[in-house]
Parts: sequence; C-alpha cells; structure tokens
Amino acid sequence: MNYLISNFLPDQNRLKYFSRDKQKINHTKEFNIWADDLIRQEKEHYYFVDGYFYDLTDGLSKKERIANTVEEIFNNWPISDNFTGSFAVSILKESKLVIANDPIGFYPLYYYLEKDNEKIVVSNSLFWIAEYIDKPSFDEVGIGQILLCNESLNLGSRTILKNVKRLLPGEKIIYNNKEKRLERIFDNSLFKINPKYRPTKEGVTNFWKDTKREMELISEENNQLYLALSGGMDSRLVLGYIPQKIDLNCFTYGNDDQYEVKVASKLAKIKKAKFQYFYDPEKYFPTKKTLSNYVLLKKGHIRLPNWFEILENVQGDHKSYFMLGDMCESLPGRNIGRYNIRKYKLRNYITGVSKNNFIQNTPENFENWREAKKEKIKSIFKIKTYNQLKLNIDYEVFIQETIKDLNELINRIKAHNIPYVELLDELYAWYTHSRIPMSDQILLCNTKFKAIAPTMSTRFLRITSSIAPEYRLYYKFMNKLFKTIPELKRLNKVPTAQAPLVNRNYPSLFSMAMWAIRHYIDQKLIKRMIKKRNPKLRYRLFKSLHWPEIYQQPGVKENYSSYFDPVSKYAEGLQPKYIKLLDKRINLEVWPLANYDLISFASANMLFLHISDIIESKQNL
Repeated sequence: MNYLISNFLPDQNRLKYFSRDKQKINHTKEFNIWADDLIRQEKEHYYFVDGYFYDLTDGLSKKERIANTVEEIFNNWPISDNFTGSFAVSILKESKLVIANDPIGFYPLYYYLEKDNEKIVVSNSLFWIAEYIDKPSFDEVGIGQILLCNESLNLGSRTILKNVKRLLPGEKIIYNNKEKRLERIFDNSLFKINPKYRPTKEGVTNFWKDTKREMELISEENNQLYLALSGGMDSRLVLGYIPQKIDLNCFTYGNDDQYEVKVASKLAKIKKAKFQYFYDPEKYFPTKKTLSNYVLLKKGHIRLPNWFEILENVQGDHKSYFMLGDMCESLPGRNIGRYNIRKYKLRNYITGVSKNNFIQNTPENFENWREAKKEKIKSIFKIKTYNQLKLNIDYEVFIQETIKDLNELINRIKAHNIPYVELLDELYAWYTHSRIPMSDQILLCNTKFKAIAPTMSTRFLRITSSIAPEYRLYYKFMNKLFKTIPELKRLNKVPTAQAPLVNRNYPSLFSMAMWAIRHYIDQKLIKRMIKKRNPKLRYRLFKSLHWPEIYQQPGVKENYSSYFDPVSKYAEGLQPKYIKLLDKRINLEVWPLANYDLISFASANMLFLHISDIIESKQNL
C-alpha cells in the first residue's frame, strides 16, 4: 500500500504529473490524500497503516480494537501496555496530522517540511515524495552512507532525498495545520529491567501468557496464515504461537536435501501445516528486469535475494499475513555486546554470566561508548573509498553530518536510561541492523503478502527487553521456554541446523559441543575448497545452501553486469570494485559469501536511477 498526505495542492502541471498513474485522490477538510488503496476511517479519524495494531482488551470486535488503537496513538504516546503492534501509521483528525511508528520503526515513514512548517508531505514511499515536492534533489550525505556503510543504510532520520526525513524509532510527530506547529514525542519504554524476575517455570509460563494474546488475535482474524519457516529458533517460536486449528502454509527456500529444509519440514509436520520449499538458484542473480521490478515494488533497494526463490514461485495474497521471525533476536540476546564475540562464547556459555559481569551505564561510561561508536563510523567511511564516489561535498563535511546522524540514534538510546553498557550495543543493533537491513526482508515480502513480524511488536519487545540480560544470553531463557510450554515442547524434539542431530531436549552442553564440532569441520572443508579452487568439493558437514555452486550458475556475471546498464553517477566509482569482487568469488580466490553485498550495491544503483528519472522529469515540466 502506497499513500501520500499533504496540506497543500501542487500546481496543475505537477498535479497532472503525479496523477499520471491514476491514483485515487481523497480529501479531508484540511489535507489532501493520494493513495492506491482506500483511506480508512474510524469515528472522526482517517488513517493509513503499514503493519498492524491491536487493543488487547478481551471481548472487543475487530473494528473496536482498531478504533481504540487509532484513538490511543492519536491522543497518547507511548501507547499503554494494553495496546500493541508493529506499525507505521498516519492519522488525521480535523486540523491535526499524527505520524508514528513502533519502538523499532522497521516500516519506513517519510516526511518533508517546507517554509517554517507551512507545508508538509508524508508518505511511505520516497518515490511518491520525490514526485510531489517542488524541487526534489539527492542528499549526497545519504547517498554516501548507503554506498559506504557495511549494511547499506542511512543513520538516524537521514534519507537519500534532501530535506526528506524518516521517522526515528518510536517517534511520534503531531502536526497542527492551523497553527503550523510541529511537536515530536518519543517512546522510550524498552529495557525497563525487572530485577525481581527469574526464569522459573512460573516466570516463563507468565511470559508465554503475556505474549500469546497478540498471536491469538492475529489468528482469530485470519483464517489462513503464511509463515517463513527456516527451522531456527525464532521462526520456531512463531510456529508455536499459532493455534493448531489455523490453516497454515509454511514456506522456506532451499532444496529438499539441505539440512535446514529437512528441519523445517519436520516442524511443519508436527504442526500439521502445509509445507513448501523452493529451490531456484538462478534467482540469486536474477535478470535485470526482475531485480528492477522489485526495487520499484518495494520502493527501495534489495539486500537478500534468497526471498526471490519464494516470491517468484508463489501467487501471493495481500489479504493474508505472511509472518517472519524475530529480526531483533531479542529473546536469545544475540546482540548483547561483547558476550556474543565468538572467542568468548564457549567460555561464557560454560561458566555462565551473572549480573555482576555487566558494565554499569554511568554517564562517563555512556560517553565513552558514544565516542567508540563515532570512531567506528570514521573507520568505516574511509576517505580513500569516499573519494571514489565523486560527491560534491567535502569528506570532512560528510563525516560531520554522519556523526550528527549517529548522535540522533545515540540520543534515542540514551533516553531509555538503560542500566548496562552491553545493552546499549543491543539497542543500537536494533536501531540499525534490525531496523533497516534485517527488516528489509519483511518489506520485500510485503510486495506479495501482508508481511509482519509479531516477535518485533511493541508489546513483545517491551516484555522481552525487561528480562535481565544474563537470563536471555545463550538461549538460556528460550531453552527454558521450550522445555516448559506444551505448545513448544513438541517442537523442541527437532534439532536445529546450528547443532545438528542433537535433540533440543538434551542438556544444552551437548548442543554447544555439536555446534563447535560442526563449525570446526565446516571451516576445514571451506579451507580445502579454497586451496584446491574446486567448487564441486563438499563444503559443509551437513548439506546447506551451496554458495560456491550458486556463483558457478550460467549467466551470473552477465546478469550482474547488466544491473549497471546504465550506471548511476553515484555508483560509477565503486562499480569496478564489485565486478572484481564477483570475479574473485566465482574463481574461488576468496570465499564466496552470501551475495547480499553485491545485490545491495546493484539495487542501490537502480534506486538512484529511478529517483534520478523522477527528478529530471520534474525539472522538465
């Protein structure tokens, strides 16, 4: 669903230009609305929402749940614990416009302000904003961040369009059209650690009850659900939440001889769900037309082409929810600072971690942490690589603006008053890695389904982040949950791909030992393949997605080269680097990793070209 809201009409030439695809035009008393879907109305409120939200009160109809939540978001922030959802929403009532997103904000919502708040444009599409505003132009700081950042993301509220911002995580903006006044409020409700909580049988049972209600409502209102089932613990948890009576369709990508697919198949069978796997290695380097179409459909660039195996082989259903797992990895604490560095993992797993091991977040420690993040950013955005972009801004200005964007996120983190430094790293990862590259998987699936991630909802993350980190680390809490809750016990009999052959009901030390053995052998097999430069050799102890073979598919180099015909002036300087990297992976001069970096750069080039076309067309009006 794409929509745009504005408090002003453009001149007739631009109005005609924007309406060329015959989008519906709606009007309230104060605002103009363009949409490819009907505007929704509850009582006096008009609203659009990407994602979903609910009032969790018992005994309400679907209409009442939504109406109450719209009113709650409009009047209060943060929303109370009785409301939940993963959403980006725009709500209009008389002369007020409210835009808001959940605590992570993985559904993007953009806004443009002009002339001391005289004009406002809000949309869930950068393309639509570029088409609508007077003189759109690129923000070269935003361009540079996407091209140079390891995960191809913009920091803070920055976008690739000048003066167009993205809502920050947990941000609510109230715009008064009569007074031309704008107010910003933030949801700082995460990481309210409960010092009395213990992961006892009673504790995990209460967690299950507190988090299950949301999934019950999703299931009650949808006779058919779809689930991306990898066999890992995050998607397995979502599977456990789904009531047995639901018509459930589980999808995964890969071949039937891959261990991950076998695991997912066993889990679906236990749940008596339909199960389909899709293996189409050509889709990892798709045709130029396919990749370009998805950039247009998603209104952004693509990072993980794995999903094309599913999306290109299913009909899709925009009315039914397609659920994905926890992109924040909150319950197992996979982003809790130094405790997830590989060389410390085994030792910490055996000896355990207590609350005394964590560093207190004093003002001094927080500022030291901030400075470390600044230095890390400077080390990523190197001047030598930056100069290849041929941007029209000095490197020092670029760094200053980027640090300003970084501070936007860091100040959001500071507002939560988090007790431990290690948890600062976790929330930072949620605000960057989870919010953009990981959540892009949800947005990509949104092109064919109504994609959501229930375990990234407001309520789920509030409850999960309130659990002390020593209980979440190394699957301690999740293991207890799966051994206690009847709906999960059945799923716990199936091993994971990370620790094959080991029943998850066994003591966790067995799983860790199997993980270590499997990892050791995998590394040996990888080194052998690189040494012999032979992609036909076995490269995993258990069959998995075979990246060396994918790079050997016919037409890989030709398809990849076609993505840059033409090449944007912004991508031109780095294009040879990525072509050379592809050659090295094909020839096994370096290990052929997942191609997310190659596809991300290529699709960013297409994104720049699409927006360039809009900018040039507007200039020619």
